[in-house]
Amino acid sequence: MDKVWLLLPWCVAVLTLGYFGVVNFRLRKTAQHLRQQEERFAMAVRGTDDGLWDWEVGSNEVYYAPRFKEMLGFTDSEFPSLFSSFESHLHLEDKDRTLHHLQQHLEHHGPFDVQYRLCTKAGD
Repeated sequence: MDKVWLLLPWCVAVLTLGYFGVVNFRLRKTAQHLRQQEERFAMAVRGTDDGLWDWEVGSNEVYYAPRFKEMLGFTDSEFPSLFSSFESHLHLEDKDRTLHHLQQHLEHHGPFDVQYRLCTKAGD
């Protein structure tokens, strides 16, 4: 019986290491899948001629695709990744309507389907 008690900690250690090995394997597979998805997204963004943007409402951080900034005449560093950058470049005639539609979208979770104009770096 004493031998069983002596082996028990070793068995627990082996099982624990095996469990963490499985968890580590799953984490690596998940990270690999995430990297593949990010690469696909990056290829899609580079392959389009559209000015894409994606807003993380909770942090107020926005991803503006390089083409988005380029269309407005900005370099990457000249157009901060904040919603206020978008808001401050909305054309005055479109600003209230666009922000109203955006508010409706956030409150009711419907589609955000609105046409708006943005002012370029030159002010056009």
